[in-house]
Amino acid sequence: MLGHEEMKRSPANIWVALAAFLLSAHGQADDGNILGTGLFDTGYTFILDEVTAKSIPRWTDTNKPPPLGIDAALDVARQFISQIPARDRFRWELEEITFCRVRGHQEHWMYKVSFYEALKDFDAYEGPVQQFTVAVLMDGKVPPYRIRKR
Repeated sequence: MLGHEEMKRSPANIWVALAAFLLSAHGQADDGNILGTGLFDTGYTFILDEVTAKSIPRWTDTNKPPPLGIDAALDVARQFISQIPARDRFRWELEEITFCRVRGHQEHWMYKVSFYEALKDFDAYEGPVQQFTVAVLMDGKVPPYRIRKR
């Protein structure tokens, strides 16, 4: 019989762990999860279900420009983040905007608009800073999302 240490390093156990990881990652994509983000104590998962996917404009890199411009996407994301209060002494600041394909949907694209908490004043601060990314679809809407407490 193998001891505890030998069992942990067994090639069969490594393959089982890898298969479980790949299946769990595949399961997440099947659930329609397109972006996970969150705050220190709360997680957000943006979802694109098949009904919503059928209703939003498609785009390929041969179609120019995309159906939703970057200015409009930024307006939508700022409206969304304004509903999530920053901590005292902080405000949400734009960090970056990424235009990318929606996971699992070849012709659907979205903007990922990332914000971080910046100090309202120039006081010294040492500690973690919250970041939050908003998904904005080509129809100018934030997709449905799930919230979970951590």
